[in-house]
Amino acid sequence: MPSRLCRGGGGTQAGESDEDLPDDIRIADDPMSGVRGERLKPDDTLPSSAKMAADDKVGTSTIQLVHVRLEALRVIRRHRGKGIVIADPKLCRREP
Repeated sequence: MPSRLCRGGGGTQAGESDEDLPDDIRIADDPMSGVRGERLKPDDTLPSSAKMAADDKVGTSTIQLVHVRLEALRVIRRHRGKGIVIADPKLCRREP
């Protein structure tokens, strides 16, 4: 069973199921839903790329795409020595 960091949709269009989405978008929706639903807090650490890949039955390159997408949306940030953490939700999707 996939780890699914956070349950609860929000990223699918009407009539579209999770299975219809590309893996990277489907997996990226989990932390985004978690931030919106306040199940993930700033500085919560995401699992390792290897664990996420194994849990979701995808390659680590797919997880790297997930990280790139989430980083671009400012949902996550890379923290040296700590790993990949949830960013402050007030900064999500905002440009300086």
